Amino acid sequence: MSALPPPLPESCLDSSRDAGATSPLNYTTRNHALAPVTTWTLAGAVLRIQEKDAALRTVPLSEVRELRLEFTPNRAEQNRYRCRLLLASDISLEFYNRRCNGVLDFTDTSAAYAAFVRALHAALAAHAPGCRFMAGRSPLLFWVNCAILVCVALVVVGALIFFLLAGLLWVALLKVVIILVATPTAIAWVKRNRPLTYPPAAIPPQVLPAP
Repeated sequence: MSALPPPLPESCLDSSRDAGATSPLNYTTRNHALAPVTTWTLAGAVLRIQEKDAALRTVPLSEVRELRLEFTPNRAEQNRYRCRLLLASDISLEFYNRRCNGVLDFTDTSAAYAAFVRALHAALAAHAPGCRFMAGRSPLLFWVNCAILVCVALVVVGALIFFLLAGLLWVALLKVVIILVATPTAIAWVKRNRPLTYPPAAIPPQVLPAP
């Protein structure tokens, strides 16, 4: 997560607490092993961010100019999703659908994540009318990543053919296993991260974890 904006004056915090009639909604997570545990609270027209052992930060929703949802799997996490907010100050904030407990140790929080993301969309629609809602990667990064995936696939297939012709069957078998493991994730990444914009009331299901 990028550097957060400075805390608002107490007078602003008081007014922000009265900005919404609904009860605050919390989502607690930890982005990675070196990040602090963070509680995100949606309260009316503001988003509060409380990192462990740090001052409370408050972001007016009117400062959010873009919300982007993505499917972001990696080797350790095949079902990882991300919500990223871009503020008018160019600061970006992000959180995921799981909590990192330590190195390669994660707790799935998909249900709470999805509920928080849906509530955040509704709040932004009400308090940030200029906010853009984006799904998947940006067009440039999407096609660059697709090109990289194609190149990697060609290299792996070429290596497979080479080792088969060389009689190194065990190495060829290893390449087949790599292809079988990596292909479903690569296909899912391409299908889920195709860039598009959408209205806040119609979140594309491919960028939210399954219930």
